[in-house]
Amino acid sequence: MENNNFEEQESFEGGFKVNFEDISSEHWGYRDISYMWEKGIVKGYHNPEDNKYYLYDTQPITAEAFISLVARVLGYTNQAESENSIYMPSGIKDRWSIGEWKYLMHYLSNSEVEIKRILSNNSRNGSDAEIMENYKANITRERAAYLMGLFIDNRNVKQVNSFEDWNNVTEQYKENLASLVSCELLRGSDNKVRPKDTITRAEAVTLISRMYALKEAGLLY
Repeated sequence: MENNNFEEQESFEGGFKVNFEDISSEHWGYRDISYMWEKGIVKGYHNPEDNKYYLYDTQPITAEAFISLVARVLGYTNQAESENSIYMPSGIKDRWSIGEWKYLMHYLSNSEVEIKRILSNNSRNGSDAEIMENYKANITRERAAYLMGLFIDNRNVKQVNSFEDWNNVTEQYKENLASLVSCELLRGSDNKVRPKDTITRAEAVTLISRMYALKEAGLLY
């Protein structure tokens, strides 16, 4: 059963606090998770069986959920967006994330090429069925980083060659990953970026929190 819909919780006034059943104050990502929840970026997953909210922090995040987080950082707040003149693959209208999808496509000025570069197996093309399959599937680190890098100024990117597995990064994604490394949004671990690995939901929120900080500093396009 899919469990990707970030359902809204009541807003919290008065500091860092989060009501996810599986996130304690001792969690390594507690501050980022709490901050993104407080800002309305992360809204948690409602479990109807016990009527409680969870982050499911160790599970991998789907492309759909990650793209939705990015759209919220950029400014999506449930406003209605036109479907005119934007890429709308067959099946997208039935997804819980349709609002975030339309917002992001407008933000990218309907850059179908860029979204297909993230969701298509051959990077530039792909049928609607393939796009939707990858949209619902877990996103890899390099594809998530490429998406975030679309909104970061890369004119002063430093050459990146210090990571042991940098050569494993798909060539077309390297420039955007380098942008994230240069602004310390992407830091890697054990001197690796693990580009083909998936991202856990807690790791994704940490990246999103750093992206939000760049937005607040006026460093996003």
